[in-house]
Amino acid sequence: MSELVEIAPGVYESMTKVGIGLGVSLPLRMTVLACEGGVAIVSPIEMDDALGNAVDALGPVRYILAPNLLHHMYVAQAAERYPDAKVLGAPGLAAKRGDLRFDGELGDGEVTPEIESHFVRGADKLAEVVFFHRPSKTLVVTDLVFNIHGAKGMSGLVLSMMSRALGRVEQSRLLRWMTKDRAAAGKSVDTLLSLPFERLVMAHGNVVEQGARAELSAGTWWMRGESRRPAA
Repeated sequence: MSELVEIAPGVYESMTKVGIGLGVSLPLRMTVLACEGGVAIVSPIEMDDALGNAVDALGPVRYILAPNLLHHMYVAQAAERYPDAKVLGAPGLAAKRGDLRFDGELGDGEVTPEIESHFVRGADKLAEVVFFHRPSKTLVVTDLVFNIHGAKGMSGLVLSMMSRALGRVEQSRLLRWMTKDRAAAGKSVDTLLSLPFERLVMAHGNVVEQGARAELSAGTWWMRGESRRPAA
């Protein structure tokens, strides 16, 4: 059973795990953000009644946000539970998931007065949209960076090969394959780094509460055109 935990005022998480094959699993976070008149769910996970009731206690669900082309498995379940919520998907997701109901496409702009969205260009195979929660100064990413600690056994072995994100903020090596325009991606990351965020929340790994901007800058070194990872 997944619990709903407050990370910061107006920011909540529920953690579970997702299998990626070969006996390997990743930590997986659903983020819930307070907004005008209720809350927005970023990257919904499977919700039982206990988790759903905990979300309900925060207020009406106004938005269900599917942030990239990979995180959409439980959008239908969330939309069924919250039929009055607007479902917004990353660019291209409506075409990929024609079976789902979408009320609009995410991009650059304001989702609510509290939540702004930023599309990471240049990596269309992922099509990630990042969210900045203004009241809490929290930046919410999905697969742009990982920050996984404590992976052991086969999970640790495979993750160390797939990504250097074990114990630090870093991008998966698979993201390089998904990125066709490195310069455009770098410009998008620069835009994110210009935002006044103090906390970094990702779908896979530990929340960064201190030095979040420096950690994101170091972790996105490849997208930003660096030849190697600088110190955070």
